[in-house]
Amino acid sequence: MCHILGSVDVKIAACVGVKDEVELIRACVGHLRRIGVDHIIVSDAYSTDGTADVLAELAQGGTLEVVMFDDQSADPSVEDSATRDIFRRARNVGADWLLFCDADEFPMPRTGQLRDVKALSRSDALIISRFNVPLLQDGIALNLETEIDYDATLLYAPNEDRTATQARLRQDNDAPWIASIPGPKLMARTDRISSTAEAHHNILAEDGAAVTTEVPNDLFLAHVPFSTESRFYKKVENIRSVLTANGENWGPDSAWHWRRWIDNIEKRGGISGELARNIVTDQELSDLRRLGIVKSAVEVWEYLAVSHPR
Repeated sequence: MCHILGSVDVKIAACVGVKDEVELIRACVGHLRRIGVDHIIVSDAYSTDGTADVLAELAQGGTLEVVMFDDQSADPSVEDSATRDIFRRARNVGADWLLFCDADEFPMPRTGQLRDVKALSRSDALIISRFNVPLLQDGIALNLETEIDYDATLLYAPNEDRTATQARLRQDNDAPWIASIPGPKLMARTDRISSTAEAHHNILAEDGAAVTTEVPNDLFLAHVPFSTESRFYKKVENIRSVLTANGENWGPDSAWHWRRWIDNIEKRGGISGELARNIVTDQELSDLRRLGIVKSAVEVWEYLAVSHPR
């Protein structure tokens, strides 16, 4: 199925990175289909928690395929080769654009449809802002059971740049990491971009050609880092495994939040203690809303329209 953007037929594929996200993968795929993704390529890092069974079921319709990715390899060429294969698969199904996200990231186009994002008609790649979804006392501030209610969806979106937020959190290990601003993700034209780098945070142009990039103000990613203790426990297990395999090859800024989680877990209350540190009480939520640090999805679009006018 192709959609129309102005006078141009646009077909959209998504690459979804996943490892042990059985709690979220069905909601993730359902959301991508609702917002107009035509084909989904799941890059599964050998999940063992039942995610693979769900994916096998979801793949029966023919618009989802699964490829395996070795997240234990310390060879940087492995990621590049895997990403080039994803681009090839997207081109093989006729996709004009390829969106990169993880199973815990939910794209939020302002109209509810990716094809309506204005930057698609004028840029080669989109640098998509990400914001964390708060974990409240009764669950995440994002309803995944039905079509997403943008007014009720809440996100940490402080009015400061990501570098300042990260620097402040690095100085205070007791501050909740969920209040940070994660790095952006990408959406790229398949005929202009050949691969990505740094876990899909940077682009590599086809044959080194110059490309136009843009931060859209009508699209962002809602990131769900925390939900249940069982999911966090599995995430930490996998983080330890990846750090053991690759950590010595990464710079000091790579996966700093993973290292922070591990340090806190070892020194400041274990898994449950680190998870509790990131839970927002009703009173804290009220204060954060009043200060504009936590915004609704609608308010985030208004914020992006100011910070990234076009």
